Amino acid sequence: MLRDRGLNIRDILALSTALLSARQSSVRPANVPSESQHAQTVKGLDVQSASLVKAIEEGEAMLNQKEAEYAELKAELKELEGKDAAEAVELDGDAYVSLLLKTFVMGF
Repeated sequence: MLRDRGLNIRDILALSTALLSARQSSVRPANVPSESQHAQTVKGLDVQSASLVKAIEEGEAMLNQKEAEYAELKAELKELEGKDAAEAVELDGDAYVSLLLKTFVMGF
């Protein structure tokens, strides 16, 4: 029957080997996850990615807030460095003397 079709033993062995090879390559290896396992892994990674993005955005917002606070404090420091501390104390002393004189004149 096979000889009627022009096939000999070598051809049959070659076809048999090809069939066996095709069967083996069509089966999922044990170390490769199934489609549902892969989908679960991808879903878990998506959730993790979203969580990381949220944490990064919160960190950047906090950083921006701290940078703004730093800029305000730096400007305040520059303003305070421009003032003369002795002059400020002298003005307070003048106000105190003025209060004492008013109190003495009014008789309290």
